[in-house]
Amino acid sequence: VGLPAVDDAQRTLALLEGYGCDVETSCCATSSGMAAIMSAVEPFLVRFPGREHEPVSYAQLQRSVVALAAAMRSNGVQEGDLVASLLPNVPDALVAMLASASLGALWFACPSGLSASAAGELLAPLAPKMLLVGDGAALPDLELPGLAALLFVPGREPSGALPAGAIAVADFVAPFVDAELEFTVVAFDHPLYLTRAVLPANRGEVLVHGTGGTLIQHLKEL
Repeated sequence: VGLPAVDDAQRTLALLEGYGCDVETSCCATSSGMAAIMSAVEPFLVRFPGREHEPVSYAQLQRSVVALAAAMRSNGVQEGDLVASLLPNVPDALVAMLASASLGALWFACPSGLSASAAGELLAPLAPKMLLVGDGAALPDLELPGLAALLFVPGREPSGALPAGAIAVADFVAPFVDAELEFTVVAFDHPLYLTRAVLPANRGEVLVHGTGGTLIQHLKEL
């Protein structure tokens, strides 16, 4: 990921606060503040493994996140809901994660290569409000109560067939391409995303990562 050069986390905090961001609530207070940040880093690009020749600028990323967040909000996703994915490491996964965060929703990316039964066993207890699936992903073989939408993300060479009940993500966001940037203000310790425990003794458990702690960690890594 290409990031603007900074001397340390303090300078980044000053930048965020200068544009109206409240680091105590881990949220940007104004859409104009975040828009100013995004325009300031327009030349910087996000690059994905295997797609180095298809970089995405921060401004492009922002526009995609805003449109998807507005579509998700219109379809009932709100603070505290869970959005899950069965996607590889593609731009749509990053867009969906950031869109979820802007709504105060939790994000959970399922490990790749799960079987239908394993995906169902993992997702059913979490009751996702929305699920994004990619080409070739094994759909959960268990019913997911409360699922508001199943979004399909085509691969580089789309198969042409949508999973039953799914809507293409491009069609899902199409009515919201001109949406305005909005954020749901959440508490410092509000859950941001979930990960699956990898240690054998804890296999199957889900770990919760908080918004404020994640923000601090990201600032440390700049």
